[in-house]
Amino acid sequence: MSNSVDTRPLGALFETLSNDVFTLLRQKIALARAEMTANALGLALRVAGVLTGAIIIAGGLLAIAASVVLMAIEFGLRPWLAALLVGVLAVTGGALMAHRLFAGLRVGSLIPTETVNSLKEDAAWLRAETNK
Repeated sequence: MSNSVDTRPLGALFETLSNDVFTLLRQKIALARAEMTANALGLALRVAGVLTGAIIIAGGLLAIAASVVLMAIEFGLRPWLAALLVGVLAVTGGALMAHRLFAGLRVGSLIPTETVNSLKEDAAWLRAETNK
């Protein structure tokens, strides 16, 4: 840093400092907003992809379940019992799968980590400057 003396009046220095602080805060808010928007958009795209895949899988699973019911009927089970057994197995498997998938969704991915890290760096710099 240079050792030059600023000859502006104290009021002007405080006005400059105030303007700089407000500018920094506006920039940090804009950064946080942009980062959270990007995180939310990425999450929305992943959720849409999962839902699209789930719809396609559901159609295939219905066809498989129908064929398993028909196969159980061929082996001598009554139609209602075959459908009940296949339905219970499908609901159990689906519940286990959904439980695992929901456990993997975290709200933490929406936190603007770059902004938080930037604010921590700013605070550390300010502490270092005030301790000089």
